[in-house]
Amino acid sequence: MPGSATRLALAVALSFAAGCTAAAARTYNVATDAQLASAVAAAKGGDRIVLTPGSYQALRITGRKLAGEPAVLSGKGAVIAFVQVMGSAGWALEGLEIGGGFDERGRVLRIENSGNIRVSDSLIRGQVMNNDAWDDGGIGIGLRNADKVDIRNNRFREVKVAISAGSSRDIRVTGNSFAYIREGMNWVAVDGGVIRCNRFSHFQPNYAKKEHPDALQFWQNNDGSANNTLIEGNFFSLGGPRAVHGIFGGGTQSAEKDPKFRMRNTTIRDNIYYGSALHGISLGGAENTVVERNTVIGSDHTETLPAPVRSADGRDSAALVPKIRIVGTNSSGRIVGNIASSFTIPPELPIEAGNNLTAQVRGGKGVPLKKIFLNPPTGPNPPPEAFLVNPASPAGKAGQGARLVCGAELPPAP
Repeated sequence: MPGSATRLALAVALSFAAGCTAAAARTYNVATDAQLASAVAAAKGGDRIVLTPGSYQALRITGRKLAGEPAVLSGKGAVIAFVQVMGSAGWALEGLEIGGGFDERGRVLRIENSGNIRVSDSLIRGQVMNNDAWDDGGIGIGLRNADKVDIRNNRFREVKVAISAGSSRDIRVTGNSFAYIREGMNWVAVDGGVIRCNRFSHFQPNYAKKEHPDALQFWQNNDGSANNTLIEGNFFSLGGPRAVHGIFGGGTQSAEKDPKFRMRNTTIRDNIYYGSALHGISLGGAENTVVERNTVIGSDHTETLPAPVRSADGRDSAALVPKIRIVGTNSSGRIVGNIASSFTIPPELPIEAGNNLTAQVRGGKGVPLKKIFLNPPTGPNPPPEAFLVNPASPAGKAGQGARLVCGAELPPAP
């Protein structure tokens, strides 16, 4: 055992070392574009860059790969026109407003050839904040060749497309609100994705321009397809006079000719879709797919008889009955415990299907909503509790329909 003097010296040394470690993390308070650029160039992992309220020009973080904890850029009331993160790692954008401009590729926030990036508690927006996406363009967040990107608790408003992710890995999109946009997320050749607890509402596509709106759309490119994806607990509140698809995508139909481009290992669980587009949850060319405990219900726009037609100005669309469907040669998986207005599950496919309930729509066959839900959904934006399955109903006793829908906990868009 060391003596008291030795113990005292050791304690002082440890205290001094701890003090040095704490002092190593610096805070940069910036108020101008030049100060911001200087702080970004000097920052190390764990540092904080705090922006004072005000407007800032474009921010470019290029070739800055930081070790350890990420450097954090934050600032309530700070508005940055657009941001590029290129060839960098170890950065967090937190509590900012990013928007008003786009980079040369039409991105509000562009993350390319980068990893270990977090975007949280921020507003990602287009140019004109007037609750009308028709006078905005561009993409909120564009990802390309990105690894370990965490996009959480943000609001996306007034852009053409909220998120475009391509040829990337380990991308998490959780707890975000998407509203007053023309299309949601394009997910292309992403391996290892989580899309969880998000809320989608107030989509405003331009049907006159033949826009094909989806909340989540998946496909492939030369790097492959979307694989190993969890889609859970999202609330697709799309019940207005516009047909907006929920989850749509897949891979090639030919497993023999193009095995690289199959969509594999997708789990879609506990989501609610309320709208009037065909593809509530729709996959083709998908292997090992699990679709369980989802609720896909036709909105009042679907129920309208005769079926509505597209308006001349392109603001409103025709309507179709939404489905849960999986098609395509050799598609496989399990579809169980769902409630939907319609199902398409070809019997020749190796798919386990059971304990699914067809809900009535347009006066057709199926169980009336009042016999499923405690307070059945009506109108364009019903509250989340309208989708609570009556536990005393046959559906409740059978465990059918969405249960854990954390995206419904987010406040509705104003």
